[in-house]
Amino acid sequence: MEEGWRRAGGELEESEGHPHGRFSQSIPQMDEDEERRKRRREKNKVAAARCRNKKKERTDFLQRESERLEMVNSELKAQIEELRQERQQLMVMLNLHRPTC
Repeated sequence: MEEGWRRAGGELEESEGHPHGRFSQSIPQMDEDEERRKRRREKNKVAAARCRNKKKERTDFLQRESERLEMVNSELKAQIEELRQERQQLMVMLNLHRPTC
């Protein structure tokens, strides 16, 4: 048994003459504290996993949204090019028709 500790009723307690003046803590109290820490660690572990999953879902969503917007952008650029060509053709037709008006 460690110096400064004595057994009282099946529990370890610090003897009064211990030089460090620590608070006495019984074994059942230590077990409760350890159980509380264990529950807190488990709760934190679950919360961290949930946070990682949520972050991954958000990242996946943003990746899909980025790909969708890139496709929309490509389609719009193609549409712009088609409209420019149509405009150019109309300008040519207009210039050909002007001398007769």
